[in-house]
Amino acid sequence: VLLAYYQKILTFFGRRNEMNISQYQWTIKTLRQSYKVKKISNFPASAMTAQAILESSYGQRTPRDIHSNKDSFNLFGIKGMGENGCVECWTREWDAKAKEYVLVKAHFRAYFNYEGSFNDYVKLISSTPRYKEALNYLDSPKQFVYELWKAGWATDWSYLEKVYKLIDQVNRIPVVLVK
Repeated sequence: VLLAYYQKILTFFGRRNEMNISQYQWTIKTLRQSYKVKKISNFPASAMTAQAILESSYGQRTPRDIHSNKDSFNLFGIKGMGENGCVECWTREWDAKAKEYVLVKAHFRAYFNYEGSFNDYVKLISSTPRYKEALNYLDSPKQFVYELWKAGWATDWSYLEKVYKLIDQVNRIPVVLVK
């Protein structure tokens, strides 16, 4: 049985445009947290993990304060005030009128750890009326993300293409590695 899992892992790394070993390890750790949150919220673990990957570049690019270098532990790019205040940083946003990305300063929620980021993500999605439709698709990760995007979750016009690819990658991780 273990040999079959190792073969799957080797096959996984042999694919083009997939994760490297450190990204894979980070994804497994994050997927474990997603499954913990799923037990409480029923939110799709693969969708949460894929969004965290995309928004934070495998945890390498969480928003950091431009003044103090404080890390936000914000895996989802959620703006505003969090449990640990906020960080101010530069971000690229899609300007639909100008049809281009623009650089803007924004305040992102800060957390004490990644768990706080996950919990706030669930709270935000669950309590914000514009995301209500997404809650009808908790058994369909891609449709869940589509409904979030349609309601204004991300400004990147290619967000769905990127996150769908990541959902597929996350779904190829053997569940035994997550437990």
